[in-house]
Amino acid sequence: MDTNSKEILRLFKRSKLDLPVIVKTGRSEILEKASLKDIGLGGLSFRSSLHLEKGAIVEITLPNISTAFHSLAKVLWTKKEDGHYLTGVEFYLHNEKQVLEAVQKLQNI
Repeated sequence: MDTNSKEILRLFKRSKLDLPVIVKTGRSEILEKASLKDIGLGGLSFRSSLHLEKGAIVEITLPNISTAFHSLAKVLWTKKEDGHYLTGVEFYLHNEKQVLEAVQKLQNI
């Protein structure tokens, strides 16, 4: 993939972080050991022990901000990395103002 293609794919600036994230799947599994890797206005990526299928809908909670952030998200990709899975999700049915506030708060942690 050339540089121009990468720029087109990245529509939102991402902030790299290493914070806890809670991911709830349709099977009601809670991944409390998931670790947020980066976040932007369009979505986020996290590292966990569970492989999630592309297209799956999950509930994301970021507990480490003054008012916990909750959003449904759609899994866009998952790849295995160092014995864990790195997963990228796109926010789905969310309040854009709430996402912006959460990203701003997390950037200041």
